[in-house]
Amino acid sequence: MKEGMCCVMNVKEVGKVREQLVARRFREYRVTRNLTQKEVATSIGCNLLTYCGYEHGLSLIHISEPT
Repeated sequence: MKEGMCCVMNVKEVGKVREQLVARRFREYRVTRNLTQKEVATSIGCNLLTYCGYEHGLSLIHISEPT
């Protein structure tokens, strides 16, 4: 990149960074509270494989408005 040019990320790159940040926060939350992946998965109402996908950035959590 030439000097003086700013770094611009495309939408796909921004999305990937977001997924990585969300995954990191899921793991940090769980580890700081000494919880297993199974415990967190059960508490949020999903199966273990889905939660593991969240922690590894392979799946995104879908949040809906409360009814």
